[in-house]
Amino acid sequence: MWSDAFHHLLLRKRIHLEKQPFPHPRLLVRVMDVLIYCAGIAGPLVSLPQVYEIWVNHNAESISVFTWAGYTGLTILWLIYGIVHKQKPIIFAQIVWFFFNAFITIGAIVY
Repeated sequence: MWSDAFHHLLLRKRIHLEKQPFPHPRLLVRVMDVLIYCAGIAGPLVSLPQVYEIWVNHNAESISVFTWAGYTGLTILWLIYGIVHKQKPIIFAQIVWFFFNAFITIGAIVY
């Protein structure tokens, strides 16, 4: 059991030290790099209508504070994961998600 966890740690370290070239020589990897950045931008934008409804229309009656507070907490965990593993797309997306989730949570409390 301990050897499996330790093996994973060493494997992550080896992968991290052997950085892949950027842009990657394989087309599929380059396309996925672009798509993940687009997903990092588009994902939080999906919650913009919710932010608008709460902060502009002052209507939060159908919002669960506990759910959005949970999303905010999970976003913090994902952000820490991205920082630990030095994954820029995860870091960027989770920072944006954090602000949107926090706005919704605070708006649900206020209104």
